[in-house]
Amino acid sequence: MKITVINGTEKHGVTYRMKEIFLEQFRGNSDITEYYLPKDGPGFCMGCTACFRNNQNSCKDAEQVQKIEKSLLEADLLVFTSPAYVFHATGAMKAMLDHFGYRWMPHRPAREMFGKRAVIITQCLGAGGKSTAKDIKDSLSWWGISTIKIVSFKLMSEIDWNKIEDKRKASFQKKLKTLARKM
Repeated sequence: MKITVINGTEKHGVTYRMKEIFLEQFRGNSDITEYYLPKDGPGFCMGCTACFRNNQNSCKDAEQVQKIEKSLLEADLLVFTSPAYVFHATGAMKAMLDHFGYRWMPHRPAREMFGKRAVIITQCLGAGGKSTAKDIKDSLSWWGISTIKIVSFKLMSEIDWNKIEDKRKASFQKKLKTLARKM
């Protein structure tokens, strides 16, 4: 199985740990390609509309965008991760998603996206997980992805993985491993 992972941050914190738990089920028998934003992603979309009017290769960030798009199109499973930053996906995730506006259904959707499966993993301190997942899901849905699973966790006071009580970590692990088996 080919998996492409888009990490909304370079930080190796709680969201990273959750993604790693999810991917454990696939390691060893899958080809996993990961991108860490903003390092591996494009800059902010300038709204020039060149990708709509001409083609996506005329974008100032075409090199980064096309590398990511190739991975997305070739993958069997897409995984998007983002902690909640003020009730939304990270700015780097939003910047990357904006660059794929030309792939929305009213524009130039890619047939390869139809029937694909995607997983969105988010976490927040107390609130914002749902709106963070919605930021990502909106784009994926408009790309034509029909199966999108969301797993979102509320940490409820602690943002350091090593300080989260074992019982809560076990609950997170169970939910992530169950989802991985289903995918």
